Amino acid sequence: MIINYHLIAKLRKNKKADSLFSKVLSTDKSIFEIPDLNVSDTIEYSPDCNISEGEWFKINCFASKKYCLDFLKVQFSSIDYKSIGNKLINHIDNIEYIYSCTEEIYCFQKISKSKIIRKKILSCSNEPKIKEEPLIVISGFPDAIYDKNKDTLFLKVLIYYIEKQLKKK
Repeated sequence: MIINYHLIAKLRKNKKADSLFSKVLSTDKSIFEIPDLNVSDTIEYSPDCNISEGEWFKINCFASKKYCLDFLKVQFSSIDYKSIGNKLINHIDNIEYIYSCTEEIYCFQKISKSKIIRKKILSCSNEPKIKEEPLIVISGFPDAIYDKNKDTLFLKVLIYYIEKQLKKK
């Protein structure tokens, strides 16, 4: 199995977390579907502008912006992240966002309370079981995509940190 995808969780600061970023898993399966972002589907970001269904904001030369996330400015290496593994359940309410990384594409999803499900579920695997563990819903498409080769951030939903930085402009 070739590991192509890594899922990282950004945790809100708290006393339980050893690190703000933790590796959740590494897999050979794609985590998000990446849309084909045509020039006609993207609009330069402006706080006064609204986007329509199927459109994305874009921020060009993102790595040079003062609000660019530091980890996007360096080469990704999964060994730089401590694995949260089976302790994820202890931090589920403190996840701010998740991102997956493959090659030079980073896909982000904001984790709101509505993305966390706490219900009894029937697992329909080879051996059906009733489970009561919380689940995080991962959307088909990410909220934001950073293409490192193009140095462009495409976004539909602002991740809190970037939103806060853009408002300071």
